[in-house]
Amino acid sequence: MTYSPVLHRLNLFGVEKGLFIQKNVMSATRFNNIVGIACREADFDWVHSFITEYKDYLLDEYREDTARLAQAIVLFHQKKFEAAYYWFSKTEFSSPESAIQAKLYEIRCLFELEWGHTALDSYINTFQVFLQRKRTKRTHIVVPALNFIRLLRMISEEKTPHEKIIDKINNTKPLYLKDWLLEKMELYKGKFTTQKPRGN
Repeated sequence: MTYSPVLHRLNLFGVEKGLFIQKNVMSATRFNNIVGIACREADFDWVHSFITEYKDYLLDEYREDTARLAQAIVLFHQKKFEAAYYWFSKTEFSSPESAIQAKLYEIRCLFELEWGHTALDSYINTFQVFLQRKRTKRTHIVVPALNFIRLLRMISEEKTPHEKIIDKINNTKPLYLKDWLLEKMELYKGKFTTQKPRGN
């Protein structure tokens, strides 16, 4: 069951009534959540207007990062993966949180563009080194990202049985983008190794 439609309606109400603005400020986390949920509901006209109108309520130090990230997220959900990848890869994010989120989107763009396992694995290795450097101070955002790229690598390799990967996705915590991983498994399950019955 997906809660996105309900959450999006609540966000529309909250934005209209000004419930998410405190002392003339909207948090970057709230802003990104609103954008992400609206994109999942494909309400792109509204989300473009939201970004334009409400980015000025972000704190100065987060405004540029958050607005750029939001614009690229919209491109990704519109399935404009090449444009989204270019936007993510050419933008320097000052906050580690935004940088990690952007890298996760970059990797998903590469996967959707079917760059192949070798290119994707090389990018994952680079990202893994980046995450390990941040791990001691930002465990809460680094660990779920590391778990995500580990599972995505398994999917990309196409060597592990489908059922085993599904089980790992469902039982790995903490984990970013669980629903997306499960969606890819469903779409590409014909590519994976089939678990052979015991005794054969």
